[in-house]
Amino acid sequence: MDFIGKRILVTGGAQGLGRSTVGKFDAAGGKVFALDKDLVELETLKADLPNVTTIGVDLLNWEATRIELEKFGPFDHLVNNAGVCPLENFLETQEEDVN
Repeated sequence: MDFIGKRILVTGGAQGLGRSTVGKFDAAGGKVFALDKDLVELETLKADLPNVTTIGVDLLNWEATRIELEKFGPFDHLVNNAGVCPLENFLETQEEDVN
């Protein structure tokens, strides 16, 4: 698939599935923006994929996120990958574990 000229925002883009997604879009010619709160992982990503624009912000801070994204938008595609992954039995997950 061809994403040449498309602007793609990937949240949670510094590691795991998000990082893999960033790499695929980059390889397909997209202008990729990787957003993550982990600044160290973003630096590693940038070293490996220099064409990717990294955005260091915590999505829980809505105002900071809005300010950062206004610097780079608009976007053609969004991969809303940011989230949590509690390492416990799903049925034992508590609200505070994901909120």
